[in-house]
Amino acid sequence: MKYADDTNLLVPESSNCTLTGEFEHIKAWATANKMVINMSKTKVLVFHRPHPSRSHMPSAVDNIEQVKIAKLLGVMFSGNLNFDEHVTYVLSICSQRLYLIKLLRSQGMPENKLHIIFIALIISRISYALSAWCGFLNSQQIHRINAFLRKARRFGICSSTCICDVSEYLRLVDSRLFNSIQSPSHCLSHLLPPEKQHFGLRTRGHCYALPVCQNNLCKHSFIPRCLFCFL
Repeated sequence: MKYADDTNLLVPESSNCTLTGEFEHIKAWATANKMVINMSKTKVLVFHRPHPSRSHMPSAVDNIEQVKIAKLLGVMFSGNLNFDEHVTYVLSICSQRLYLIKLLRSQGMPENKLHIIFIALIISRISYALSAWCGFLNSQQIHRINAFLRKARRFGICSSTCICDVSEYLRLVDSRLFNSIQSPSHCLSHLLPPEKQHFGLRTRGHCYALPVCQNNLCKHSFIPRCLFCFL
């Protein structure tokens, strides 16, 4: 028996391959390997610029449903890269876990142990894939997450020194991942721009050429964000 889960096809706007052609290749591969694609669970999500006049929606593929939001590896992606649905999804999970921690506190668990559980159950969930989505948040979405963290600290669920700013967690996560991908053996190292020799007197945080960002979606994505932030 063979089973494959969460197969994803990504076709860029500028490509010699069409979405229909690539999907036909996947179906042919599945047939050759004695697998069946569940067409009822197959969805199409088109990433586009937020402004409607700057987006072009392609035609349907094999009558597959075209959705505006889809979950990919635990992250709710929308076509315009607005992560309001993901923030709501994450905070709903964290609220349930916060209730469980409050029950532990009512049973007499000390504060230092509650803080460890808070980091393991809540901070780990908020930090999951943070570099992929937090850079696209607006001020209102950031405020929602920070308000939840402040509420947890106010309830005594975590230490009084706990960071209550998701932007701080993003900087920590970005720094750790950015340092990791600079290793040639890392699977994301090919995304880095070419190295550029600098003759300035100031020591730079990295030796890579800075990209040209023509829109905010590019500027706020992980690689450009780190290249400018850790300069």
